[in-house]
Amino acid sequence: MKKIHAFTLVELLVVIAIIGVLIALLLPAIQAARESARKTQCANQLKQLAIALHNYHDSLRSLPPGGFGGETAVNNAERGNGLSWHVLILPFIEQAQLYQKFNFANGAATDGVGFDPATTADGSKKFIWSSVLVPTLFCPSADDKEAKIPSRFLTVVGRMPYTIHYAGIAGTAGLINEGATDAYVIQKIGATFSNQEGVLPFQNPINMGAIADGTSNTLVIGEQTGGSCKKYTGNFSAHDRYKGCYGIDGWVRGNGMASSKTLLYGLNTFITITGTGSHGTSPFSDAQLGDMFQNTPFNSTHPAGVNFVFADGSVFFLSESMNIYMLRKLGNRLDGATVDFY
Repeated sequence: MKKIHAFTLVELLVVIAIIGVLIALLLPAIQAARESARKTQCANQLKQLAIALHNYHDSLRSLPPGGFGGETAVNNAERGNGLSWHVLILPFIEQAQLYQKFNFANGAATDGVGFDPATTADGSKKFIWSSVLVPTLFCPSADDKEAKIPSRFLTVVGRMPYTIHYAGIAGTAGLINEGATDAYVIQKIGATFSNQEGVLPFQNPINMGAIADGTSNTLVIGEQTGGSCKKYTGNFSAHDRYKGCYGIDGWVRGNGMASSKTLLYGLNTFITITGTGSHGTSPFSDAQLGDMFQNTPFNSTHPAGVNFVFADGSVFFLSESMNIYMLRKLGNRLDGATVDFY
């Protein structure tokens, strides 16, 4: 009678162990390949936004402002419709029908939310549209697509608004050169403090001719994902402790520097703010308010760097180890600096 040979228990365990080792070796490679694909898709999203900005410029002979204030008073320096530059380029990213639903009258874009359920002509048909998902505004590597401030809850539709992963660059802040005392000029527009020497400055649209340093030497859009939350110490309100995060607000909102930021900190960095209470009830310094709003760092979930768009439409992945002074020069269109970042 012929003997039938089978695997022994030891042999079976050895085979299982070998398979386990192979899987363990392959999984990181698979995950790395997937992240590489997501990073490429993220760059493609940014490229679409860059093309949209150029098409906007060709049509209106200027770029959009980084965002509008939301005050109705004629003598207020932040007078505007409160909308973001993302809203203004909707027709150029195949969202013309959504664009036509907006109200562009002066007044804050806060309708539909818990803290201001406005239904006036100034406030309605603005912020409520941040309940609509616009895929081009999101990085595929970042999971969180909703705004973080609890008071932004859209009571009308019963959900949090969608946010943005790509912010404009209004300008730069901080020291110009290492060891120097000269710093970039910060202007006050209404209640907003910002450097206005970037490509998408708050409330002040420019054209391509105003980019004195050259479009290939000046940043216009960068990623803000990957845990841009600042670390707060002290007793901050539930509302204010989220203001240092990326994606704190709906993608529709432009006032308060919600859609265009200032380059002050290095890439993929965290900062600490110490304070108590709310900005409406406590005397925060201008520096603290800046860090809570317009100085949120540019971060990403991609390993070792962040995707950026230059004003000429090119997209580059900038290393998180890039010198901060070099980065600031890239964010400023008027400082006369040419930076070799390759």
